[in-house]
Amino acid sequence: MNAGKASRRRVRRMFAGRLETLETRALLNATVAADLGGAPIQVSRQSAQVSSSDTLTVAVDSPGRYIPAAGAYAVDDAKPFISGVASSPTARVFVYATPRRGAPILIGQTTPDSASSWGVTSNVPLADGLYTIQAQAVDDSTHTAGALTPMATKLIVDTVGPRVVGVQFVPRLGQIVVTYRDFGGDRNAGTGLDLSTVTYPLSYAFLPLTAPWTGGSSQPPWEATSAIPSPTWRDGPLRVVVTINDGAPIPTGSYRLIIRSPLIPVTPSLPYPYFVHIPYFVLGVTDGSGNPLNGGATSTIAAPDSNDFATGLTVLHGRGFPASRSWAGSMRS
Repeated sequence: MNAGKASRRRVRRMFAGRLETLETRALLNATVAADLGGAPIQVSRQSAQVSSSDTLTVAVDSPGRYIPAAGAYAVDDAKPFISGVASSPTARVFVYATPRRGAPILIGQTTPDSASSWGVTSNVPLADGLYTIQAQAVDDSTHTAGALTPMATKLIVDTVGPRVVGVQFVPRLGQIVVTYRDFGGDRNAGTGLDLSTVTYPLSYAFLPLTAPWTGGSSQPPWEATSAIPSPTWRDGPLRVVVTINDGAPIPTGSYRLIIRSPLIPVTPSLPYPYFVHIPYFVLGVTDGSGNPLNGGATSTIAAPDSNDFATGLTVLHGRGFPASRSWAGSMRS
């Protein structure tokens, strides 16, 4: 009983980040359970005493995409894949994720391959937020353990896509000002829009109300010829000025604006990174973590795809107006 209590105290010290040695007094092949932050964590020990080692080391690679504004890497998966290299191919590698103001969570363990490379897919779904990722190598054959080694930067788990939160129509200049905002990630601030996707003209389609979605001789002559972000920061609301037909005035009429969200490739004959979409093969708008645009959350009319954003616009005497609710409703029916 006393040995078990001593083991638990030592394990709690390890998860607090103060581990210098692993002098656990657990019984042979015992498993010590520590309930931290409401999540039970199993820590296995294969010897009666494990000591620290300066030569047993582990390196942790940075997954996902680097977000300069946050100074961290970001992933769009609640169960990220973490990899690295250990100094010994016989060691076991334990991987931990520590949320902001939270307790460490054991998210997986593995053994390296013959080249000492290792990889772990988290077996615990991580909530959106900022995490410190650490790994530790333990060699059961020598009863030694290396120090907890952190990933070089923090990791942001961001599983929520951006939305369109505003549209302003300036028909005399042939322009549409689109305002985006990203969500999820650390403190629901998102990771910002991926500028390469919001500035890609084929992410936008501008059509008269009577035009079909795709192809045919009735395809309208209008097209997005440029999309310029202003300002160009990656976090917070982002305005993008979309110019139609190089800024030619848009005449009186009813129109629809579609902003595309990428789809998963579904046609094997098409090389990566082409995406099957209506009406073009386009990239589509994403955030910095790779989450697709959640256009359906704020669309006012039906869109080609449920994740696309679509809204109606009316031009009358050179001025632009949103489509009426009755017109938007008839488009959805």
